[in-house]
Formats: sequence, structure tokens, C-alpha cells
Amino acid sequence: MKKAILVLLLAALPFVAAAADAKTKFLAVYSLVHGTPDQLTPEQIAVLQQHAAYLRLLAEKGVIVWAGRTNNPSQPRGYAEIVGTESEAKEYAANDPAVKAGIFQCIVESFTEVVH
Repeated sequence: MKKAILVLLLAALPFVAAAADAKTKFLAVYSLVHGTPDQLTPEQIAVLQQHAAYLRLLAEKGVIVWAGRTNNPSQPRGYAEIVGTESEAKEYAANDPAVKAGIFQCIVESFTEVVH
């Protein structure tokens, strides 16, 4: 009996691994590492333009469903809905020019849409 259970468990491993790597939705939450938007240098603003271009490129590829930001001038936050595996979503966030430049930090969390 124990042997049969072990065989069933081993047979299920590929399905568990596939489910863990399945495409799903993630929310990327961006925030400034230091200061406020009015304190950004011209060089940092140029990087933010690269950030916007990067998000547009990912949207064209179907990776990002939508992206936007809050209008709070003292603590703005950016959000993007990413479709992919968890590792892909974290990789997209890590490769964002503004994250790589240390302007933004980005937290990626799994996301369940309630209303569309």
C-alpha cells in the first residue's frame, strides 16, 4: 500500500511542478526609493522615460495587462498587472530600468482579480 501511494505521489510531481509554473496574474507595486517626484534629477527623469517605454513594450507583448500610478504627490505608487509565472513576473520587474537604476523598488505579488 505504501509503495502504491509513493508511486502515485511521484506520478503527480510533474503536474504539481507545472501548476507552480502556470501563467497567472501578478501585481507589481512600484515606489520611489528616496525622496519625492519633485526631487528627481534630469538623469533620473530620463530613466523614468525608459521605464515607461519598457512598460509599453511589455504591454505590446501581452505581458502587462495595464499599468498606472496614483496621483499622490508626496508618495506616488505605480502598479502593473503582469501575466506570467512568478519567476517571469519577478524577472520583468528586476529588469525594469528604474528598478535597475535604484530609483524604484518593486514588490511583485500574486493577484486575484475580483471585478473586471
